[in-house]
Amino acid sequence: MRDLRPLARLALPVGLAEGLEARRLFRRRGWGPTSLRVYRQAWLSHLHLLPVDLDLTRGVVVDVGANEGNFSAAVLALAPRAQVIAVEPSPGPRARLQERLGDQLTIVPSALSGEPGTAVLHVTAHDHNTSLHQPREEMQELYEDPGWKVVEEIEVPTDTLDAIVGDRDVAALKLDVQGAEMDVLAGGQRALERTRAVLMEVTFVSHYEADATFPSLDAAMRDLGFELTAFSEPSRNDDGIVTWADACYARPHSGYLGR
Repeated sequence: MRDLRPLARLALPVGLAEGLEARRLFRRRGWGPTSLRVYRQAWLSHLHLLPVDLDLTRGVVVDVGANEGNFSAAVLALAPRAQVIAVEPSPGPRARLQERLGDQLTIVPSALSGEPGTAVLHVTAHDHNTSLHQPREEMQELYEDPGWKVVEEIEVPTDTLDAIVGDRDVAALKLDVQGAEMDVLAGGQRALERTRAVLMEVTFVSHYEADATFPSLDAAMRDLGFELTAFSEPSRNDDGIVTWADACYARPHSGYLGR
């Protein structure tokens, strides 16, 4: 994103300044016209990290860890013809996703893993922290947030990325699976060969038991033929510790089977 300070000097509200800058950036990509609210939501969902030449309608968009659908909604607002598959195993967020976007996309009520079957989902007080992996106890101290407390454990079905994608090309894959990224990659080797871009949350501090932090995820993505092309501003806790960010990996056109 461009430096917003010149706009701030005009005493514009932050939300409006962000919306104007997001509109400029997305219109350069041919995404629009639409409202400032839509452009700002797309920026907050980090769609601007995706490759500039990415066509969201050339292949499916897979939203893994969709929660209540903010990313999916942003994609559909900018590219109404996009075919979106939203994966969400947790019943509460999935019900909100269904009510919000159920007639615009395909919802998969499973967790993605290395193989089909069942697994225990650790549901946390703040549902964005829910994971197949047990949250580390120190997370409540790191973030000074009780939202990491596990309030329920439920058995959910698991499926693989390969199975839900089938033989279709993937324009963009979003991974927000709270420490289970390696599991998703393990079950998606064929689908990933036909994927142009992957937008994924990466952590710099271990958040869950047996999770993968940025160095190992970065190595895995490079081994799969992707290049790190963009990075969001890292998040920090109140003590200034860098905790997580969103990273975009893209496959060069020469290595993308869905050209």
